Amino acid sequence: MPARTAAARERRRQAVKRRVLSPSDRCFRRCIVWTDSGPCGRPTEKFARVGLSNMMCTQHARHVAQFGSPLIKSPKASVLAPYLRASLALLKQWRDDPYVRAALAEITERLDNAGPADQTTRLSRLPPREKARQCFARLRIAGHHSERLAAIPLALAAYAKECPNEIGRGERWRFIAIGKAVYRLSRPGTHKVVEMKDQAGRTHRVQWNYQARATSRMLFYVGKALWKDADWLVEKHADEVIRAKNAGSQPLAG
Repeated sequence: MPARTAAARERRRQAVKRRVLSPSDRCFRRCIVWTDSGPCGRPTEKFARVGLSNMMCTQHARHVAQFGSPLIKSPKASVLAPYLRASLALLKQWRDDPYVRAALAEITERLDNAGPADQTTRLSRLPPREKARQCFARLRIAGHHSERLAAIPLALAAYAKECPNEIGRGERWRFIAIGKAVYRLSRPGTHKVVEMKDQAGRTHRVQWNYQARATSRMLFYVGKALWKDADWLVEKHADEVIRAKNAGSQPLAG
């Protein structure tokens, strides 16, 4: 899918601006999010004409866009690490399990069908679905096997079962959390060292670093695709991951 042109991006920007500034009587006056200290109380984005959210203030709307929940953030890599180790131990031991084989086959097919990976500098102008495809293409090129990817939704499901008060409601939080864990593996960056000459003819070595920024919609599509591939695996083996993690991430007896 080709990137949007500058004119198309400007038309989109102006259309969103008109929607933000247009009056509306179909919105709450105050943010509906209930915090530990009580109701938020800030005006909603639409009522204040600073955004499109009809029910939340700017702070909570941005939190939802970034994490999928108005209050709870995605788990850190250090939090998911013991669950990932237990998931990998289980997947390596139960390779003949039909649910494991089906999930690995689906993920392998997704990686093989992701197509070529474009330059990192071109990713910012691509639509979110195309960015998600590029993420899987980079994972294939980097040599990440399907077991490592299948362990991520399995680990998150185990974490959600063991710590239900630390997770956000709804699938959006779950998909974005999975997408962030996958995105950390892809590491979409460009690092080059080029030689340039100044006006005096002297040669200088210049290092150029570019890191592509992840968007919440792209992370959502990445997590949704991976969860779809491993949904039966998660439903069947999430409890075993918790037991393996509590036992020191040791492989379970078959």
